[in-house]
Amino acid sequence: MNAFRSWLLVCCVLVSISAFAQKKETLSNPEEITQRADKFLSAEFSSGELAKKAKELAISGEFILDITVYGKGQVLTVFSPNEIPVHLIKDQNRLKDLLMKCEFPFKLPKNQKVKFRHKFSFN
Repeated sequence: MNAFRSWLLVCCVLVSISAFAQKKETLSNPEEITQRADKFLSAEFSSGELAKKAKELAISGEFILDITVYGKGQVLTVFSPNEIPVHLIKDQNRLKDLLMKCEFPFKLPKNQKVKFRHKFSFN
């Protein structure tokens, strides 16, 4: 019986630690959200997981995109405000698909959305 209690206690501690570690910080200031999102995207596309995926997809060129974030750091929309050359449309669409699957390391209050512009450069 003591062994069962010990095992149960260990399981409860592990579950509570993992639940605590997974909580995202809630941000409500649009300027702070924009700064954090820019830093996150710059880091991810320079040496993170998204950089690896972009390299696998052979994305090249420069793109300026408007990104809307909501909820638990999910991407709601990705929009290109500029016209781009025809030969870059496939790369832009691949980049948009990557971004739609992206999740930011923060969350927003209910019913709040933040739109920001980010410039992506690939060689």
